[in-house]
Amino acid sequence: DLGFWDNMCLSIPCRVIEIKNKWALVKGHGHTHRVYLGLIKKTEVGDYLMVHGEIAINKVEKKDAERIIKFAKL
Repeated sequence: DLGFWDNMCLSIPCRVIEIKNKWALVKGHGHTHRVYLGLIKKTEVGDYLMVHGEIAINKVEKKDAERIIKFAKL
């Protein structure tokens, strides 16, 4: 039982591995999936994106993404 965290929806940082039009293939949290890039102005392979569902909601620096990933594993 995680208490408060049981009902939380979190976005997770994912690394962009491929881009096609307004969609990217990203890898994060042990999975590879497709996300929509319509909310992000400029994205390149290797960027880290905060992803919720199938939507990229923000771009983050690599060091910040790594810190979030480390925290989420606690």
